[in-house]
Amino acid sequence: MRYPDTPPDDEDRWVWLDEPRPASTLHAVPGPDLHPDLDPDPESSGDRWLGALPRTPDTADTGGYRSWWATVRHRLPAGAWAVLAAVVAILIGVVAVSVDSGDAGEAAVTTAAPPSSAPAPEGACTGLSGTVVTDRAGDPATVPGVIASFQAAYYLRRDAEAAMRLLAPESGIVVDGLAAGIVSIPRGTTHCVAITPISSTTANVHIVELRAEGQRIDYLQVVNTRPGPDGALLISNIQRQG
Repeated sequence: MRYPDTPPDDEDRWVWLDEPRPASTLHAVPGPDLHPDLDPDPESSGDRWLGALPRTPDTADTGGYRSWWATVRHRLPAGAWAVLAAVVAILIGVVAVSVDSGDAGEAAVTTAAPPSSAPAPEGACTGLSGTVVTDRAGDPATVPGVIASFQAAYYLRRDAEAAMRLLAPESGIVVDGLAAGIVSIPRGTTHCVAITPISSTTANVHIVELRAEGQRIDYLQVVNTRPGPDGALLISNIQRQG
């Protein structure tokens, strides 16, 4: 940049100034028409010119970062940039998966349901224990099954004939005696039987008879069986205990 001056006659009337530095390093200096010994008027900005001052150690270097980045960018090959981008992507994915796993783990702890227990037996079966505890008929080919079937015919079906088909002749029980026993039991009565085999043909039996009004009657028996003609078992003896 050039500005007018008043040099001696034998010198050029124009003087070259260096290109101004960025605004952060520019300072106001007196114009050329003022005497060097006079202070410039602080209110008069028309006679001021901008001139570059020498850098000092305290002057901030605003172009250093741009120069460093330009050098690194041109020195690294294109393949290195691709590898760097892939590494950054992998690291981001690992962090994301770790955060998700942690959240999932917390959600699993806060939403866990309390353990549930099976309902306790109710009605006539309450308090009974044995190999088989039931209030239904079973398989007549097994000791527990034939005993359970006899009690179901007696209490559930209230059918003396059906109960007699499960008894051997040597049991000493007759149909009229069974029918009379069934009639003596009030309707609405429930039952449950606990059967514990003690041999291949014999079992300990605990029968509970629960009346509709809440009265409970317990019977303890030892029941013997034998094979029948059709392959099923028959009850050959019922012996009361206690």
